[in-house]
Amino acid sequence: MTTSAPTRRATHGPATTPAPRARRTPPPAVAPLTVATWLYAEPEDEQSLYPRVTGEGGSATARFQAVYWRCIVASLATSRRMNPGARHVFYTNL
Repeated sequence: MTTSAPTRRATHGPATTPAPRARRTPPPAVAPLTVATWLYAEPEDEQSLYPRVTGEGGSATARFQAVYWRCIVASLATSRRMNPGARHVFYTNL
């Protein structure tokens, strides 16, 4: 039984040592996040009618606007929970 010597792969070029790992640079500073929303409440002389929002009256009624107030509260509450470091701004004409 004959045994053969292990074969060596040819290497190209001189053996080199791996370069030292570069230090990670910190990410660039990011401006603070601002979350903004608004509500424009239409006065009675500018109110609109929305066929899809039935039974709420025109857009100037408190009942109609209450729908939007509830949405704003839910939206900003969720945003504060998910973005605690953000600046939250609300604009309105009221």
